[in-house]
Amino acid sequence: MGSSAIISVPIWLELGAVAFGAFAGANQAVRHRFDFVGVMGLAIAGALGGGLLRDILLQRGTPIALTDPFYLPVTVTAGIGAVLFASVLARFGIVLVVVDALSLGLFTVIGAEKAELAGLPTASVLLIGVVTAVGGTLIRDVLVAEPVSLFRPGLLNASASLVGGAVFVLLIGTTVSRSATEWSAVGVTVLLRLLSVRHNVELPTAESLRHDLRRLPRRLTARLRSDGASDGASDGSGASDGSGEERPPGATTPERPGDAR
Repeated sequence: MGSSAIISVPIWLELGAVAFGAFAGANQAVRHRFDFVGVMGLAIAGALGGGLLRDILLQRGTPIALTDPFYLPVTVTAGIGAVLFASVLARFGIVLVVVDALSLGLFTVIGAEKAELAGLPTASVLLIGVVTAVGGTLIRDVLVAEPVSLFRPGLLNASASLVGGAVFVLLIGTTVSRSATEWSAVGVTVLLRLLSVRHNVELPTAESLRHDLRRLPRRLTARLRSDGASDGASDGSGASDGSGEERPPGATTPERPGDAR
């Protein structure tokens, strides 16, 4: 990421994503009543953690978070701003949600593109994209000794990143231009994240998924029996009285002379 990043996005948008990651980390530190060192530590983890993990995995030299002249200053500034203006920024929840979604999409594509240009296979490209997007959140949770939010039931985050990375992989080998490929993947990631927030969409837990799978055979059996019963009822609804004419359901067959005993 940064000014020398591969993806053709404005530098202010990249730095905005970094700033939001720093703000989220610093805000988490404020909630835990950390001191200034703790606030800056979580701000750096939230802003730069995913990129650091990506560059370490790719082994492509010094991480760009350390070589880019803007990343650390922006991170520190955003961390200080989170401390000073936390109550004010909290009023603009929708703005923070949109910036969060944009940072998720941008970091996903930047990570996936770096991995693709490094010649990694498709699965590795997807992995690097997700690690870049959510690595900062994972590091923050570990540092504050909280259960990793990515592994708990919640709004789509890593899942949205994975789908966005898949869009990038599918389009990169086609005639679609690289710029259109990048922004299509960003757009899908952002859209999934915002829809998840808007409609409270979550992935099923392992317990609920196992419960649904166990009930599936019984549901299918009940459905088949219901369909069979309705078919049988419809077949018998037009019974004949023996005279070649159909009679309505429930009607009795009239007696013929000589039938009585």
